[in-house]
Amino acid sequence: MIVIDDDRDILDLVEAFFRPRGYEVLSFEDPHEALKQIPNHPNCDVIVTDWSLPGMNGLDLTQKLKEMGVAVPIILITSRQSSELALQAVDAGAYDFILKPLHFPQLFISIQRALRWKSVSKENTTLREVLKGQQGQLEGVVSKSASFRGVIELCRRVAPTPSTCLITGESGSGKEV
Repeated sequence: MIVIDDDRDILDLVEAFFRPRGYEVLSFEDPHEALKQIPNHPNCDVIVTDWSLPGMNGLDLTQKLKEMGVAVPIILITSRQSSELALQAVDAGAYDFILKPLHFPQLFISIQRALRWKSVSKENTTLREVLKGQQGQLEGVVSKSASFRGVIELCRRVAPTPSTCLITGESGSGKEV
């Protein structure tokens, strides 16, 4: 986890809360230094950042991270209660928006949800790649059988012609697909 906040006390509190729970915490007080260092930490699972930072705000930081291709959930923390800020943050690519003063159980739950989302997102991407790699497949049809893939390929060749094609097979073998 990477935490970016210009308040050293907040960084120390976050580290003290999360390290005993098994989280590796990397802290930055300067957002520009964080932007330089984040590419060196590809195994980072979540980024927690304050809205008010020296030289930029959390929205700008979120946008820069997304432009850099950083694909981890970003949780923004702010003391300003504004639904507009929350909408801007989510539109910019932030995963969550939490109000100060920090309520650590709430932050903990948000981070757990972000990690679960990242895991599901990664699995989804992997499954899409596997499905793309299956040759002879029809979109929306998943099969492992070589004979079924042969039927699909035969149907692809016959489909553009005016010919009639009869598919036979046992009940439940997927003929209607």
